[in-house]
Amino acid sequence: MSALAPPAARPAVFAIPPGEDYAARFAEGLAARLPDDRPEAAAEAVVYVNTRRALRTLEDALARRHGAKAAAILPRLAVLDEIGTDPLAAAEAEALPPAGNPLRRRLAITRLVEGWLARDGLAAPAAAPELADSLAGLIDLLDEEGVADSALDALVPDAMAEHWQKARDLLALVRARWPAIRAESEADALDPAARARAAIARQCTAWAAAPPQTPVIVAASTGSRAGAAALMAAVARLPRGALVLPGFDAEAAADIWPSVSAEHPYGPFRRLFEALGIGPADVRPWLGDAAPSPRRRLLAEALRPAPVTDAWIAGRAGIAALAAEATAGLSLIEAPHPRAEAAAIALAMREALERPGRRVALVTRDATLARRVSAELARFGVLADDSLGRPLSVSPAGSLLRLTLAAARAAGAEPVPLAALLAHPLCRAGRSRGAHLALARAAVGDFEAAHTILSGETGVQISNTERVV
Repeated sequence: MSALAPPAARPAVFAIPPGEDYAARFAEGLAARLPDDRPEAAAEAVVYVNTRRALRTLEDALARRHGAKAAAILPRLAVLDEIGTDPLAAAEAEALPPAGNPLRRRLAITRLVEGWLARDGLAAPAAAPELADSLAGLIDLLDEEGVADSALDALVPDAMAEHWQKARDLLALVRARWPAIRAESEADALDPAARARAAIARQCTAWAAAPPQTPVIVAASTGSRAGAAALMAAVARLPRGALVLPGFDAEAAADIWPSVSAEHPYGPFRRLFEALGIGPADVRPWLGDAAPSPRRRLLAEALRPAPVTDAWIAGRAGIAALAAEATAGLSLIEAPHPRAEAAAIALAMREALERPGRRVALVTRDATLARRVSAELARFGVLADDSLGRPLSVSPAGSLLRLTLAAARAAGAEPVPLAALLAHPLCRAGRSRGAHLALARAAVGDFEAAHTILSGETGVQISNTERVV
């Protein structure tokens, strides 16, 4: 794997451009760098990824790459966020105190917030759990970035609006009292983000003192988070370390890099590049210098930041020549409503899946659209793998809770929420489904009868002439 050894003064940073199957291309490049005469060499390599989902995807791609070799050895894969909890991923983290219990922290912060809301009256006590979750997330973010909460004082000066000052005071209250509560209930435990940061710092220090002579690779991560950027910077400088960035076109980025902002697709890479002291020109292709496709070139032009879009005028002829080939196979569908949009997408995905060997993915920021498309695909017998998972609110148990709350708020004055609750598949009150539905249809609009049904009693009097048992 000598190809991963970087030149003396340049970190080893590679990239797989956008539009490529990252997992398959990574597996192909890794196989090309492993010696053929030492099958066990793969076991010496450690590959860090940013999520469990990425780990499974890369693992599948590496296994497919070996094909029918039943005895093939795969590299060890680990998740960046788990470096402080996996003793195999980071032996240096074993000496750290354990991470605190997230649920215990949430409950403790909720109690603090409830007391503060009772004194301040800024919001109803029912807002305490949601506010506690936000505070816990902010504490983790500050810990991850290594920022003291006192730094927020400069962001929220006394001249700011009163509600901003109250938010700052609440955070100060929680940060002042939470460490003592944590020490009392969990001894020397650390907050999860603080422990992860400490574990990464220890691992980087250990690598600097004794660099591993085996391959260490970070794959599929942009380095946008502080902990990931620090670890990736350390890996890139190891004798046999390497970074393999996802969806980064070094040639396109070099032309626009000074104007790239945090909102640009290349924006997440800025923190990592600054930590390494490199630019796009220092990023090498993972699998040779393949010429960019017309579509990739057209997308690169479309993603130019506003300050450098003047290049469109000079390159107008070249862009026009690319357009026909770059947009071949693309369709524009103007749907009259969201359901039609989901149905059209599902039909297109089903058509693609009918071709042997084809794979298809829907990329969208709209979780509701993704769920609609998954439901439409289910009608065709296609089970979609939704990376967002299914929210609790749309699960059978979650929908039952929502309908119960809606019926309670209606207090019997509105028949629709009550009818929806009584018709829910999980609402049977100990009866058979058929008997329950018969009672429910007769009781809609009669709050007392509906309450009797929900209580599970038998022999409910629906009218003066009919008794249903």
